[in-house]
Amino acid sequence: MTSSCFSRCCPILSDTPLSPTLTACCDQIRLNAATFHNSVNLLGDIFGVLESSTIIAKASLHPGKQDTLTRLTTLEHACGIASGLNNCVDAVALFSQLVTGAMFYEVDSKGSFKIAAKSIRKPDGSTEIVASRVLRSPLAIASKVTRLASKAIGGVCFFSELKLASLGKHAKCLGGITTSLSAISSACGAADDIVSIVSTLRFTDFEPSAENLIQRRATLREKFFSLLCNLVDLVTEVLCLFARFAPAVLGPHAALIIGAFLLMSSILNLVQDYTSL
Repeated sequence: MTSSCFSRCCPILSDTPLSPTLTACCDQIRLNAATFHNSVNLLGDIFGVLESSTIIAKASLHPGKQDTLTRLTTLEHACGIASGLNNCVDAVALFSQLVTGAMFYEVDSKGSFKIAAKSIRKPDGSTEIVASRVLRSPLAIASKVTRLASKAIGGVCFFSELKLASLGKHAKCLGGITTSLSAISSACGAADDIVSIVSTLRFTDFEPSAENLIQRRATLREKFFSLLCNLVDLVTEVLCLFARFAPAVLGPHAALIIGAFLLMSSILNLVQDYTSL
């Protein structure tokens, strides 16, 4: 996977210099999209905590308390609608990252592409050092693209639940595809975290500065926590797939098990998204 693959698809991703006005506009869009994406994720995590807590409460409730069960069901339905709307909005933010290149290239705190020196070999055999954008790892790109696809298909399923679209017999299948893509995204994210952790630990610097040591520790903390979040998300999504297509595997306490993992996932992601703001 190279930069030229993306440059041919979108002029914004080309190495050809753009006008200063267009460059500033794209940088601002990337910056706002990243900030908006993080804020929407944080709000979605809050809805996730409420919804998963409601699922656990319903699963633990005594069968005779019908009034409480009705109120909890209403709350769960409201949280589900809020989460669905939140995912649709997040899909728009992710799509803006896709078209502006932030999904493929590293971006700094100002929304500009990160630039690094790269050596290229000329036809005459000589080597030239040129400035090039920093391409994300294939695993990171795969994680982001599949997350976007998951939220986009999930938005279609959400419209079907609101009776704004009719999927008919395809609703269950599309719901499974949504969860499967989300699981693939989490798996790719976890694999990318492992690669980053290993490369950071293997990095050898015989005389590291204090600043480099602090940076390495911060990177390791961030990647280990991200790995934990991705692994919990992956297990949760696999359990949701079992509940959708093979509920007998989880037994009579399926709702309680899934609710517990959903709650754990929402809390971990809430902490991660809060620290990224």
